[in-house]
Amino acid sequence: MKTGLKKLLSLTALLAAGVTVAGFTGCGHHRPDPARMEKMVTHRVDDALDDLKATPEQRQRITAVKDRMLAGARAMRGDHQATVKEALGLWEAQSFDRARALALVDARLDAMRTMAHEAVDAAAEVHATLTPEQRAEVARKLHRHVDP
Repeated sequence: MKTGLKKLLSLTALLAAGVTVAGFTGCGHHRPDPARMEKMVTHRVDDALDDLKATPEQRQRITAVKDRMLAGARAMRGDHQATVKEALGLWEAQSFDRARALALVDARLDAMRTMAHEAVDAAAEVHATLTPEQRAEVARKLHRHVDP
């Protein structure tokens, strides 16, 4: 049986954590492809909705949640790229501006906190959209991956 149900409720966590991690790894060897990530998330959400036999109205609402979260992730990625360039400028300067570097860190943490709060709101919206039976099915799948 597909694990798509598990992915539906964990989508927001995936977006909040995965996109943030992807943004921070942009300076490493592997540069994430935002379009590929969005395609993967869309596929997994669609697959989970198929497994849940979601109604057209549920699909519309949950797809809107997914699209809103992906838009937030895109904005965070753009902000991240600007932050990395500014941080590089701090490094290349004659003297390192510790206060500015800490301000960049704080701003990034604030953005991540905001995204995480939006992910919680998205999870609540998805929870309210699903029927009790669908939520029970998702919970059953989640237990299989959480319980020892």
